[in-house]
Amino acid sequence: ELGTYVVTVTDTSTGCSIMSNAVTISDAMSNAVFIYPNPNVGRFQVRYYGPVSGATVRMINVYDSKGARVLTKSYSIARTYEGMDVDMRNMNTGIYMVELKDASGKRLGSASVIVK
Repeated sequence: ELGTYVVTVTDTSTGCSIMSNAVTISDAMSNAVFIYPNPNVGRFQVRYYGPVSGATVRMINVYDSKGARVLTKSYSIARTYEGMDVDMRNMNTGIYMVELKDASGKRLGSASVIVK
């Protein structure tokens, strides 16, 4: 989770403790579409940073090397960077283009994926 964290370590035999410096975990907006693992054997996750307030819809289109759409799937996303599972084990090996769109059809980004 995002936030500021500290670690406290206590020696149980002496009762002495020490606290670490604070570390802040934050996010940064990015237009990148993250796919992993990549390469894979047909099962992978797609993640994207996008502000989410309540459930929102994301659409994934996958295109083969000839430009033919081979997969379309909708996902209901409730939080930032939520994973969208894709199963292409029934597809041929090759390089595919993954396109991500929002509920209105606006293109959010794209990335390639290798299916071995």
